[in-house]
Amino acid sequence: MVTQKDFYKIADKNTVKKYGQFFTPVFAANFMRKFVLENNPKSILDPAVGNGIFLEGVDNSIKKVGYDIDTSIITFFKVNGHMDYDRVTYLSNKVILYMSL
Repeated sequence: MVTQKDFYKIADKNTVKKYGQFFTPVFAANFMRKFVLENNPKSILDPAVGNGIFLEGVDNSIKKVGYDIDTSIITFFKVNGHMDYDRVTYLSNKVILYMSL
């Protein structure tokens, strides 16, 4: 499985700095996911989906929506099979939407 370190190896350093990108640590994503799922949501929004770590552990019966301003992150993780990004819609050159129905 590819990791955020793998992404940083190929990422444009100016883009990373410009967008202030960093990846949420696994322990933090797990904590937030557990907290959110306690409320039995019908859908979950991740406003900075990146590598999808927050949405990754969410059951497919819950609608998952994620946005990101850097298409290179989504492309990298899609190409490397990190997450099911088959339903990515490029809304513009700066915003992308990931949906799992």
